[in-house]
Amino acid sequence: MFIYLKNKIFTVVMSFFLISSAWGGNTIAVPNEKFDNDKFRSVLREYVFTTYKDEKGVHIESALSALGALSGFALQQGIREELIKKQGGSENKIFTIIKTKNGDKYYFGSIFDQPLYDTRKGKMSVWAIIGGGAQKAGAKSLPNINNFSKLNTQAVGSKNYGKLNIAKKHQPKHHPIDAIKIHWGLTEKLLKAKGGNPLMWSWEIALVAQDLIMLGKQAIQPSLAAQIVMESAISMSKIDPDLIFKN
Repeated sequence: MFIYLKNKIFTVVMSFFLISSAWGGNTIAVPNEKFDNDKFRSVLREYVFTTYKDEKGVHIESALSALGALSGFALQQGIREELIKKQGGSENKIFTIIKTKNGDKYYFGSIFDQPLYDTRKGKMSVWAIIGGGAQKAGAKSLPNINNFSKLNTQAVGSKNYGKLNIAKKHQPKHHPIDAIKIHWGLTEKLLKAKGGNPLMWSWEIALVAQDLIMLGKQAIQPSLAAQIVMESAISMSKIDPDLIFKN
């Protein structure tokens, strides 16, 4: 079952501070106290749009890829926050860690399956949210999610890991890893300010991507938009966090 959640109209008034965008030329108003889900989505959407906006408008493929990358990375980070930091779980027991000959590490395991892919009735997942948005936007068919997962596994250890399997004209401005490096610091602050269960972080970001798929249906085919989000989410859910935090 795919999911479409229409955002509620909110009228919450709260204090803000200003931070620079990734390009240094603009500022984004960020709540400095706890706030609701709708405000989180609104601020994150504005932040990503500001990063990829120029005189022609928002580069939609870049925004979609960035949100997908953040959603995937947030899934792994949410698992770490809740199951390892808070509950004292072992990384080696929670994840299947793959180490390549060149020293790279990837984090796999069944713990990713339900929150990423599940479309059973009554279940929530990134794919249920993104596929639901694409259907609502008019997609006549959806991409093969199993194929994305297979291609991602095959790319482990490759210099092309994370590169989207789409035409050159639709490639995002930033590789998904670079998009995380740009956006994760603020995104994590927003998620923690919002509060709630870290295991739901990826879904909150996926809902922002769902909105963009529907808003951008005249600019990009919804099925392609869904592919961009999901390829980025799947690959970035598996990366070594040191790629983000130590570089």
